[in-house]
Amino acid sequence: MTEAVETAAPEQAPQAPTEAAETQPEAAEPTTNWRDQIDSLLEQKQAERDAAEAEVQAQPVEEAEQPKVSWDEVISRQEPDVQQLMKQLRAESTRRFQDAADMKRKAEAERSAMFDSPLFKQLQDVASSDAEIDPFNPKSFESYIEKKVAERLASVLKPAQQAHQQTMAQQSYNTFMQSNPELQSNPELRRDVATLLRSNESMSLENAYHVVKGQRAVQAERETQARRKRERRAAKAAALTVTAAPTRGTSAPVVNVDGKDAHEIYKLLQNARA
Repeated sequence: MTEAVETAAPEQAPQAPTEAAETQPEAAEPTTNWRDQIDSLLEQKQAERDAAEAEVQAQPVEEAEQPKVSWDEVISRQEPDVQQLMKQLRAESTRRFQDAADMKRKAEAERSAMFDSPLFKQLQDVASSDAEIDPFNPKSFESYIEKKVAERLASVLKPAQQAHQQTMAQQSYNTFMQSNPELQSNPELRRDVATLLRSNESMSLENAYHVVKGQRAVQAERETQARRKRERRAAKAAALTVTAAPTRGTSAPVVNVDGKDAHEIYKLLQNARA
């Protein structure tokens, strides 16, 4: 039996990659990522905008001065009914402002009557006392309770007391400045007073003002005396210069005496000296 052996065609071996394929250059990677470049540009632009906004904000904004409007002039341009209404509103607002000022004065008077009264001073003395409980002294319990009640009441009234002190200090300052306008018109005097107040916290504005004024008066008097001495010296020197005797080196006047008598020679000498 003959075996038919079919010789299968040998499978084609895979081709080796060509040299060109092996040597094909790869795409070069960028040294910097494009996203990083975009982020850097955005940050730079944002920094420039922030700097520009900061420069604009730093510049002082000059507000245009608004023209003053006259209330009477505005009323005169309105209809009669509107004029009457505006006049009533102005009268009502004036009355309310006056009422508010009166209420403020009354409140200040009441606070002054309370905080400047002997009763409040007694309350402060009780609150600051050194009362302690003595088990062998029944009255010590009453004193200790009074002290605690006074401390509590003083702590409740302390904000109102501070507000009252600030108001009184402001009023005293305004009154003093109005009575002494030189403090407002003379910057050198105001600077000297402020320097003295900073160096001595216990000194009041009135005392500092009078101290500086006294120092300035003493300095002005010293300068006046020194100026008068200089003037007296200058006047004395001028008087000595005018009345000084002629020096020995001064030559006598030359007079031609030929053919002249004594009287004529005397007249010629007098005229020559003059």
